[in-house]
Amino acid sequence: MFVVILFVVSGKKSSSQKDNNSTKSSTQAVAEATTQAATEETQATTAATTQATVATTAATQSQNTTTAAMDNTFIFSDSNSRKLTKEEVLRLSAWDTKLAKNEIYARHNRKFDNQKIQAYFDSQQWYHGTVAPSDFDEDVFNEYEKANVELLKKAEDGTLTASTSSGTSSTDDGYIISDSSIRELTDSDLSGLSKSKLRIARNEIYARHHRKFDSADLQIYFDKKSWYSGTIEPSDFDEKNELSQIEKKNIDLIKKYE
Repeated sequence: MFVVILFVVSGKKSSSQKDNNSTKSSTQAVAEATTQAATEETQATTAATTQATVATTAATQSQNTTTAAMDNTFIFSDSNSRKLTKEEVLRLSAWDTKLAKNEIYARHNRKFDNQKIQAYFDSQQWYHGTVAPSDFDEDVFNEYEKANVELLKKAEDGTLTASTSSGTSSTDDGYIISDSSIRELTDSDLSGLSKSKLRIARNEIYARHHRKFDSADLQIYFDKKSWYSGTIEPSDFDEKNELSQIEKKNIDLIKKYE
């Protein structure tokens, strides 16, 4: 009788241990699964963050490279080591022609009175403006630079055309005063001119910069010139920044005679 009771108790105890072990195994399995899921989620998040960081870094590097390229732009990067051709100069816009000429000066650290041009070169990493315009000596130019400056000046003032030889002086093609953009006029230049010619002489300074005209007779007059290409409306023309100091002085002097 005593032995049977022990067997029964022992059997119940064994069954209880199995249940406990089963519960423990189940709980452990759930914990392990939860831990594994959390680990996988963390790894996925880390991988995504790493990829995003790499992409951002690549984009930043690309942007920096693009910015650097823009900040080191030349119209003609070799205009100090070879003579430019008439054909490549004539393909430029009026603004690019102006920049092409002035970048030759900018390489020698010249500053500029024209605020728009100064701002452009200030944005270039290679430029260091240290020489005031009044202190700049063009003798620093080599033979290529001197030739290219003269060629670009002709393109700028409209005297360089497809039929013009880049190595010789061009025809005036109907100018009243052909060099009023590069030298200061004197009283003797103007005293013998009629009022109508004075008016044209003054406006041909604007015409060289591709300005259009409200006056029909002036527009018709300049439309006949091979060097003229009117592209800028009078209301859009920025006289302060487009005209040089010499041109401004000449306009004022001509007005006195008009």
